[in-house]
Amino acid sequence: MNKHQKLKSLLDEAAAIAKKGESMSDEDVTRAETLAKEIGDLKADIARSAKTAAALRAALADDPAENDDAEDRSMKGGTLGKRFVNSPEFKAFKKANPRGVDGTPVRFEVKNLGSFAAKADPAPLGTAMQGATQTVRLPGITDLTYRNQPVFLNLITRSTTNADHVEYRQLISVTNNSSIVPEGGEKPLSTLEFKLANANGYTYADGFKVTNQELKDDGIISTLIDTTLRSNLESTIEDKVLNGSGDNEPAGILHMTGVLNQTFDTDAITTVRKAISKLQNTSKGVIQAIVLNPSDIEAIDLLKDTTGRYLGQGPFSIGPRTLWGVPMIPCQSVAAGIAILGDFSVVQLLDYETISVAAFNQNEDDARHNLTYLRAEQRSLLLTREPAKLLIATIKGE
Repeated sequence: MNKHQKLKSLLDEAAAIAKKGESMSDEDVTRAETLAKEIGDLKADIARSAKTAAALRAALADDPAENDDAEDRSMKGGTLGKRFVNSPEFKAFKKANPRGVDGTPVRFEVKNLGSFAAKADPAPLGTAMQGATQTVRLPGITDLTYRNQPVFLNLITRSTTNADHVEYRQLISVTNNSSIVPEGGEKPLSTLEFKLANANGYTYADGFKVTNQELKDDGIISTLIDTTLRSNLESTIEDKVLNGSGDNEPAGILHMTGVLNQTFDTDAITTVRKAISKLQNTSKGVIQAIVLNPSDIEAIDLLKDTTGRYLGQGPFSIGPRTLWGVPMIPCQSVAAGIAILGDFSVVQLLDYETISVAAFNQNEDDARHNLTYLRAEQRSLLLTREPAKLLIATIKGE
């Protein structure tokens, strides 16, 4: 009897004892405790054997990376750029062109690379080009001079989906009838009001031309993907999440039915405070952040009292930037004079097709000039589960 057969036998015996429920004898209880331990130990043993076998197969392979499952690439470490240059497709391209492209046709695509988000890369790629430098950050050191700025897209929920079109229910309102129930009393029933909404898949894409020398260099092409492509794609996604009209594009927060509104009242500071109260009283949600145009954050930072002292932290503070205790997030996709606040996790960006990066000679002219078109694209759906947990405030008067 092998390990899997033994495990099945133990599971069958455990199921038979479990069916007895409260009628189990003392012997059954003792046996059940023993079975639980044996089953746990055997499962762990099987898992270790499988892991060891996989490691041996990888060690015996000519190129372990070539045996990677494309569907699992999004789970591997490193940035999107490093996932690209470590892919079998890119390695095969370099192997076929050891001395560079030099005008020959280029056509390859790396699919299912996951998203731009990735854990910190413990082994950043270098570059062989003269003059290139690498930045080393020691663990445990916080950079107060060049702090990472909070990003709007980090506030929303990001995941994947198997559907290119989804009909889903938006929660519009909740009537809370919960109460203490006396013995034998009728249990309360709260009511939830839903609205049927649709989410369609839309393709986000961008690309630029690189020299064949840049394409051949791991460090350079990885950096271009992680900086330029990332910045351009994420900027467009951010704009659609906020400003999408719903006409041949997703409906963004500013065009979403059910989102709360706060009219201008006295000044920006007063308006935001009233917006916070409206959210707390209406939807009782957690207010993650206040998203503002950078020019509006500048105006708030420069507010002074009658003696000329800054109302906020002033120019030399290193603490978090907040308004009424809520973090302010700069976002160029938000129009000046508008503040959006609330629980942004109710907004879901689901990838139907995770990012793919393709490289090819777009036309004869590119080949003649040793240029290659590098393109990244993804297909995603945008859902807003509870629009009433978001609020749009007008922070400037007429």
